[in-house]
Amino acid sequence: MPEVKNCARPTRDRTRGGSRRMAILLCLTGALFIAPTANAGPLFKWVDDKGIVHYSERLPTEATGKAAAQLNRQGAVIKRHAAALTPEQIAAREEEARLKEEADKRAQEETRKNEALLKTYASEQDIDDARERALANSRDAIKNAQHNVTQAETRQTDLARQAAAHKDKRLPTKLQRDIDSNEIELRNQRALLEAKQRDAATITHRYDEDKRRYGELTRDNRTTSRLTSTEVSKK
Repeated sequence: MPEVKNCARPTRDRTRGGSRRMAILLCLTGALFIAPTANAGPLFKWVDDKGIVHYSERLPTEATGKAAAQLNRQGAVIKRHAAALTPEQIAAREEEARLKEEADKRAQEETRKNEALLKTYASEQDIDDARERALANSRDAIKNAQHNVTQAETRQTDLARQAAAHKDKRLPTKLQRDIDSNEIELRNQRALLEAKQRDAATITHRYDEDKRRYGELTRDNRTTSRLTSTEVSKK
């Protein structure tokens, strides 16, 4: 009897091999479709002048200067692009920066003055003594100016009496020259006296202000030290 060959097993093998090849082919095809999506760049979201929202892979020319958001493929914002500032906004920002710079300079100057004040004086009494020394010099200058004013006024009275003796006659050249010269001297001495009196008032105000600031600074320092000591004792 002729030998019968079993063909069923090879058929199953061929079918199994074809399925395996088909699965591999499908995987490769899927990878080709998935890869571009996974590697694609971010999206940009921006709004045009009409308020319409746009999405694009690149920002077009018409989006230049407008606010935009950069999104990943899941729609999450990963970066924002601020809109270009208007001339008014630029001017406001520059003014704000200028004011801040001036405020910083004033604060630095105030700190410098406060440190110098604390280094110069050991107590409020030191400030009072310094004020008295400064006012003593000013008082001497005021006294000298007052003396000169008095002399010029006395001279003015004497010259006026001499001029009255000539009645309606023309005054001698020398007398007229003395009168004119004395008037100039009197005006100068009166102006000098007023300036010295203003200086004295300025000195008094300056030292009073120094004393006020010194009191505030030392009180603040004492308060800070007291609070620090309290905290340390609690520990």
